[in-house]
Amino acid sequence: MDEEPKNDPGSEQPSDPPLPPDAPTPRERMRKAFRPGVKLVDRHRRLWILPWSGISPILSEVRDKVFDLCALRKSVGMTDLYYACSILIQANYDVDDKEVDDIMTVCDEQELGRATITALIGPQQFRRTLTNWIAASFFANGINPEIVPAAMIPHVMFILVRTGRTLDQESYIESCEAAGKRAALLRQFQMPMGPPPQ
Repeated sequence: MDEEPKNDPGSEQPSDPPLPPDAPTPRERMRKAFRPGVKLVDRHRRLWILPWSGISPILSEVRDKVFDLCALRKSVGMTDLYYACSILIQANYDVDDKEVDDIMTVCDEQELGRATITALIGPQQFRRTLTNWIAASFFANGINPEIVPAAMIPHVMFILVRTGRTLDQESYIESCEAAGKRAALLRQFQMPMGPPPQ
């Protein structure tokens, strides 16, 4: 668990009212079913975690709307983002509607929007690594990674690739894809293979 940022009065904007003594703090209001997610720090330096929404049906409509707007117009209305953010905050913290409104009021709009969009649809950039290739292949085929012995992973991956149930390394892993493109380019110009320039 990340530590909450320490209070820094100088970071609060002059227009922000002082934090009431009975204002909720993230640690005090954390639910037992707390889930990891995206950091959102308000102007009172309280750290809130917006949980990854996955494909939660309660957020299906707003998730699809936000995704479509990001894809088509590269912008999203704050009304939709405030709605989604309030649901995400209440999923991790025991706060009522008024307390959620108070929390969002002292959040920077751009930061709130970034955190909410990331929690809704995932990071805009993701790494296609060996570990992620194996994990994604297992999940896509309903295999629990924890029950597969390490020595059997290459055998399982070989079968999944050979039977067309996952992509091969060259199609998924970034370094393998880059190496394949480099080899094809060298063959095209009939250049000798060798280590990349330092």
